[in-house]
Amino acid sequence: KILSPTSILKETYISGGVNTFFVGLSPLILRRGLDWGLRMYGINFVENKLKIYKNIQDLSASEKIACSFVGGTFSTITTPIDNCIAESQKYANNNKSPFQVCSEIYQTYGVNGFTRGWIMRIFHAGYHTVWIYGIGNIIFSYIRNK
Repeated sequence: KILSPTSILKETYISGGVNTFFVGLSPLILRRGLDWGLRMYGINFVENKLKIYKNIQDLSASEKIACSFVGGTFSTITTPIDNCIAESQKYANNNKSPFQVCSEIYQTYGVNGFTRGWIMRIFHAGYHTVWIYGIGNIIFSYIRNK
C-alpha cells in the first residue's frame, strides 16, 4: 500500500501523538547549534585575521566569500563524532555502547573510519556556508543600502 504524505502524518500522530514529531529534536538542535556555531566562529576568526594581515577595516565581496568558505570548514572538526553517531545508528550496532561502536569502527576501518568523508564534508560545508552566509550577507547589504 502506498501512503500519501497526509496519511503518513495522520498515522504517525495516531501512533504517538504530537510528541512523535519531535523525537530526536534535542540532539538535532545541539548538533546544528554546534555546527553553525563553529561556522560563525570560523568566519569571524578568518575575517579578523585577514583584516589584521592586510591592515584594513572592511573586506571586499570576494574576500567575504572566501572567508565564509574557509570559516565554514571549521564545522568539519566534528567529523569523527559524526561518523561514530552514524555507525551507532546502523542496525547491527543496536544496544552497543559508544565505546563498543568506536572500537568496532577502529577494528573494521582503522583510524580512517573516524575521518571517512572528511574531504567531502570540507567542500560541502564551505560551499553551503558561502551560499547561506557569504552571498546571503552580500545580498542583504545590497538590499539594505538600496
